[in-house]
Amino acid sequence: MGLKRIVENLVKNFEACEKEKQILSLELDTIGLGVATLCISLTCRVVTTFFVVLGSGLNIRERFFVVLAWLPKATVQAAVGSTALDYAVRIGAGVHEIALAKQVLTIAVLVILITAPIGAIVIMTSAPRLLQRPGQLPTADAV
Repeated sequence: MGLKRIVENLVKNFEACEKEKQILSLELDTIGLGVATLCISLTCRVVTTFFVVLGSGLNIRERFFVVLAWLPKATVQAAVGSTALDYAVRIGAGVHEIALAKQVLTIAVLVILITAPIGAIVIMTSAPRLLQRPGQLPTADAV
């Protein structure tokens, strides 16, 4: 999937949120459960990623960087975040189904808003400390 398509899908998600006033009318239960689910899933993702790269030949610092680099989650959420709501509206679904579709969109946007900036910051700040070019000596500020 090209960068242009990802950006278009992000814009579509945020336009859908604005159109539905989703950000202003979020239910606290949806936000709380979404954030809790995100924390649990990211924990599982971190542990799984660490074990997957064990046999890769990477050193421990490189393995930690791979784990950190896999934290951001926005590509899939941008691509499919509004699909449930679009589909529910298109087929004339009932009020309950549309409410569930709005929850899917809400959680997708929350995941993007939480993980993308945190992931970008973590990658930018950890890369110089955890990654080195072949033959390069460790720097003084390396962990």
